[in-house]
Amino acid sequence: MMTYREILEHFLTQFSWDPIVENKERLRPFKRIIVLAMGGSRLAPDMLNMYKPELDIRIHSDFGLPKFSREHLEEALIIVSSYSGDTDEPLSGVQEALDQNLNLAVITTGGALGDLMQKNQLPGVMIPSDSAVARESTGYGFLALAALLNIEILERKACAAITIEPIDAAGKALAAFIGNRIPLVYTSERFNELGYAWKLILNETAKIPAFCNRFPELAHNEISGFGSSAAAGPATAGFAVVIIDDQGSPEISRRMAAVAEILEGKNIPTKIVPWQATSELEGILSSYLLAHYTALYLAEQAGKDPLGTTIIEQLKEKMKKP
Repeated sequence: MMTYREILEHFLTQFSWDPIVENKERLRPFKRIIVLAMGGSRLAPDMLNMYKPELDIRIHSDFGLPKFSREHLEEALIIVSSYSGDTDEPLSGVQEALDQNLNLAVITTGGALGDLMQKNQLPGVMIPSDSAVARESTGYGFLALAALLNIEILERKACAAITIEPIDAAGKALAAFIGNRIPLVYTSERFNELGYAWKLILNETAKIPAFCNRFPELAHNEISGFGSSAAAGPATAGFAVVIIDDQGSPEISRRMAAVAEILEGKNIPTKIVPWQATSELEGILSSYLLAHYTALYLAEQAGKDPLGTTIIEQLKEKMKKP
């Protein structure tokens, strides 16, 4: 099995992959999109939501189906995405959707979900299983979703040609900046899902708590948590703030710079990460990779296995007990 670093070095080759939609003729017309996905498997629909916000994809990260009306569910394409194919929450939703004869499609590498796809001849895409963990298969999941929705990704070649070395170096520097602190990742509203991706990747890879929020909303509440005095209090001393710039919105960029100045004045380590890309999708993908490299270096600094899932496995074992 490849190491975490080796998987990252090959990550962009995912955008050269051509997905095949099985049982495509069984896809029915739809008015809305619902994706059932947990953990790293939800990063791909989150990415597509940022890339094509007009799709207004509803991501359901819970058991069963979202509590919508019968009519609402019947008008939807329900896509079940699970890298392993054995995740309890989306599997419970599949069974409910099958029982109601809803418009259902699948994205997986196999497992129980793959078996259900074959048994019921469901439309779906089998993605390669060479990424070891779901959060490193985002490219495959993104293209699989696009294929199911018949969306052409024009930037595929440009994404596959992103230069990794400067992102690696930036991740190393950002990890050194964060150090032993708890990162707070701030984005703009339109890249809210990107902040969640950073949080998830830092949690699972670096094995540290991490939290996210977005501008301009956080400027109306969260910044108050850093205290009204000149110096921040002890409750906020262990944080490092990482702000992902949004050059597409000058007004948001101004607020980001102002908040950074205020926090630095309170001795809260704060860094604005510049947005450097020729297209929006390249920028999103580059930021995903930066999160991965930052988390990898944090894991290495702490002597942790970036692919380890010890606590998650402990929880799964506990849930097997009556």
